[in-house]
Amino acid sequence: MNSKDLIDELHIIFKKSKVSEKKADTKEIFDTVIDVIKSNLVAGKTISIQEFGVFESKPRSCQSPQDNKTKMIR
Repeated sequence: MNSKDLIDELHIIFKKSKVSEKKADTKEIFDTVIDVIKSNLVAGKTISIQEFGVFESKPRSCQSPQDNKTKMIR
């Protein structure tokens, strides 16, 4: 996912929810951006925003404290 994809997805969400561009709505817009990034990371996608950064989720192993078993998490 790149910045154009992110803008397209936000546009669809904003169109459905009729979010305005007022300063009072900044938090809602920001929360929506973060939610879009989180949901795409959970889906295994990499998000690259030019001049900002790259977000990606890599699988890693962890050990459960209850049963001492090792499992992969994302």
